[in-house]
Amino acid sequence: MNNLTLGIDLGTNSIGWAIRDITATDNQIIKNGVLIFDKGVGEEKGIEFPKVKKRTESRGKRRNYQAEKYRKWELLEFLIKERMCPLTIEELNEWRKYNKNSPRKYPQTETFINWLRYDFNGDGKPDFRLFGGDKHENHYLFRAKAVSENEDDKKVFQENPQILGRVFYHLVQRRGFKGRDEEEAKTMLEGSKNNDTPGRNEIKDYIIKHRSLGAALYHYQKEKSTNGEKIRIRQRYNLRKDYENELKEICRVQGLEKTSYEKLWKAIIWQRPLRTQKGSVGLCTYEKNKRRAPISHPLYEEYRTWVFINNLKIEAPQGWKQEDYLKETNLSYFL
Repeated sequence: MNNLTLGIDLGTNSIGWAIRDITATDNQIIKNGVLIFDKGVGEEKGIEFPKVKKRTESRGKRRNYQAEKYRKWELLEFLIKERMCPLTIEELNEWRKYNKNSPRKYPQTETFINWLRYDFNGDGKPDFRLFGGDKHENHYLFRAKAVSENEDDKKVFQENPQILGRVFYHLVQRRGFKGRDEEEAKTMLEGSKNNDTPGRNEIKDYIIKHRSLGAALYHYQKEKSTNGEKIRIRQRYNLRKDYENELKEICRVQGLEKTSYEKLWKAIIWQRPLRTQKGSVGLCTYEKNKRRAPISHPLYEEYRTWVFINNLKIEAPQGWKQEDYLKETNLSYFL
């Protein structure tokens, strides 16, 4: 048996093996074979990626949809209480609250559907006429008029609070982007050349002039449209900060109280923080019922410092103890 040698060839999704008899002169291979198994990574168009990538992306999309629904529910509850939306709390609860006996049901009342269509009198047409517009107007007209200091425009909102409620609902549907890092923030300002998405800098002057993002987009489309062809004001990078400033300006112009602004801000702008990662910290080796110190904890950083110092290959000068020399001469560099 001492003359036999096992040879193994490890691959990404297979293991080849062979048994050799090193004393044989003709054919040393006694037996061989291969074990094939699924690859630990996925592959698409010749590019490998972790198998959990798809699952992670799908979970992220589900969470985004869920967070969007939470924001809409909270906003609609506020609008219903302020009589800015033609729904009842019962109809809202049928959509947001789970009932074992009946599935969730999106509101289908005629008044609510008309409200979504900016048809506040039920005639089947968006009510652009309230602000002197024709049937070819854009619904950004309502956002532009919401920050107008004109007394006639303010009177329209006071007499029809559901119009202002629809403006707030439009804000929660389009709440803009918030850059995750410096590179992404730069892209949102300057735009993306890969997919020809305009950036915020393109309408920067309009925002300054008209005091809100909605008004800037409305007037930008008005000025840039020629020969009856309207340019698209969607599919562009809009900053979350501009939406927040617009919400603040609308509340100021329409005379809403501070408490109302805070509730609207929480429903439209606020973003819940990332989930804590405390559960990923392992149990202590010595105290089984306690967690270890996280690697980001200052005490653990100090521990790593001492481990590194103690492993330094430095010979202490004459008259120094090794540990005292390392402590006195090296610790200050780390601190």
